[in-house]
Amino acid sequence: MLLPELYQTCGTEDFLYEDNLAFRDFLKKENIHAKYVEAPGEHNFKFWDKSIENVLEWL
Repeated sequence: MLLPELYQTCGTEDFLYEDNLAFRDFLKKENIHAKYVEAPGEHNFKFWDKSIENVLEWL
């Protein structure tokens, strides 16, 4: 089955940061194509507002 490429982004100060790294590594191990982006930021709208601009550009 062909899966679409995924886009994963996370702030380095996000409380889910370690989980995101584990998921990124899992995808890589399973040969699932994903664009992984991390940047300074927390789990909040300030980070998401900037990230959505990057996601839309990527699409």
